[in-house]
Amino acid sequence: MRPLALLLAFSLPALHAYDAPKIDDEKDRQVLAGFLQHTAKVTETLTPEYAKTQAAKDSESYCWIVLKHQKMPLTAYHLTGDAKYLDQFVACFANLQTALTQDAKGFKGWYGKPLPIFQNPDQPDLALDVIITSFSAVKVLSEFIETIDAEPALKEKFAKERAAYLDLMENHLVKKWEARGSYVDLGATGAIYRGNPELRATKALLTQPHNKHEIITAGLLALHRVTGNAEYLKKAIKLGVRFKHCLSIKDGAYAWNYWDPAGAWDIDTADAAKWKHWIGVEHKGGYYSASLTLAVLLHHHGLVFDAEDMKRFVKTQTEKAWNGDFENPKWARCDGTTSEKYMQGAYMCGSLAPFDDRIAKFCFEGARQEERVKNANHGWQGGIVASGYLEGKYVGRPKALGGKQVHKEVGERFRANSEHAAWLKDLEFNVEGAGYVPPKTPPEFKNLPAEPAAK
Repeated sequence: MRPLALLLAFSLPALHAYDAPKIDDEKDRQVLAGFLQHTAKVTETLTPEYAKTQAAKDSESYCWIVLKHQKMPLTAYHLTGDAKYLDQFVACFANLQTALTQDAKGFKGWYGKPLPIFQNPDQPDLALDVIITSFSAVKVLSEFIETIDAEPALKEKFAKERAAYLDLMENHLVKKWEARGSYVDLGATGAIYRGNPELRATKALLTQPHNKHEIITAGLLALHRVTGNAEYLKKAIKLGVRFKHCLSIKDGAYAWNYWDPAGAWDIDTADAAKWKHWIGVEHKGGYYSASLTLAVLLHHHGLVFDAEDMKRFVKTQTEKAWNGDFENPKWARCDGTTSEKYMQGAYMCGSLAPFDDRIAKFCFEGARQEERVKNANHGWQGGIVASGYLEGKYVGRPKALGGKQVHKEVGERFRANSEHAAWLKDLEFNVEGAGYVPPKTPPEFKNLPAEPAAK
């Protein structure tokens, strides 16, 4: 389970900025000082040797560990405006680039041994890459480009790196997953991404869970903002439409599962009456936060999820998942139920902080602030976790305060094209009644999408 404060990092709209926020709170200044000390050490961590070792032994670690360290200098720039951190970002990523290798078709990535639950028993040592690592890198690199593009001098200074990052993202990290048949368009009900086709049978080409679709969506949205390529935005929109189709309504609040089947590829290869994966309410607080953030990100772009949707999500947070107590919080899953066996971590979504003062108070004041001060010297807590706390409090929330849609112009530009507007209108709908009812078995899935034809 990832720490609560780390989840706040998912909520951040990108900062267009060299204009650093003013941090007057003495406790937060302590947190910032500790964070900057840890950031200075990132260069010592992200060495070429470390980058290659991590890729080889656990390629998924790039998503959860390596790229989070990579982003720290960028966050430091957002918080201080000191351009030395952009130089550090570039130097560190140059080391990560030394660990890039290619698959048989020439697509670059961080290939290595999958986690045991994903390994194909017939090829346990097969070096593969991970879809969430690819899109995590896309998000971080796109946010770097978005940052330097905000100032002509920086854009000129880092022109070489900008071009190289775009080539890596567009021609490798994103393109390869479509070439592998991972992206599946579901028509009016949206789209999904599937996992690596070379994993074990129960995981190969499995529809990704909602929390992983958030990582993909965030990457696609960020890449669209720096390229203007409508295809990236369309894919992000379709992922959001699919998530919205998977929402149910309970007492006026939204609820959803960790995973939902999307097509014939999700049927158990050993038993056609079963799915490859279990269906149930989000079982970890971190997954809950990420899945919900998928909707928040699209709302910030003026797409798929409107103000009424956000009210329902806030109600989920404040009336279902959290008891409202700041000092002694009690947690429940997004449908209000609890389970000692199938529930883990704090069910708090930091990306909702701009929409509700109670959520913001919980995330950034009192016990959470004290925890950040207490752990300022801790490598992970004072570095990665503090990064999400500080950027969420001083960058993300101020820019979106009151529910302001930070990237609303993206949706407006998209709708200005009549063809895009018509395409989007065909996808729009409101969740009504009880909403989604999951098909517990394949026979219950009406009009089950078939395996798409190979390209």
